[in-house]
Amino acid sequence: MLLLLLLLAAPQPGGTLVVRLDQEPPSLDKLTDSALAIDWLLERKVLESMAELGAHPDYALRPALATDWSISP
Repeated sequence: MLLLLLLLAAPQPGGTLVVRLDQEPPSLDKLTDSALAIDWLLERKVLESMAELGAHPDYALRPALATDWSISP
């Protein structure tokens, strides 16, 4: 029974994301929106980073969209 519930609750690709906002953001572009009107939670649902910080204590960078990287000389 628990396994069945877990399978039904598993994330499914595709579909529609519905979000309620108090007001419409002026932009979804983080580079041009100087007021940072994009709510952090909305941003995490819509945008994905190239890399993200790992957990405490080291906060090491870990891949997200990027699979690897190197530092140029």
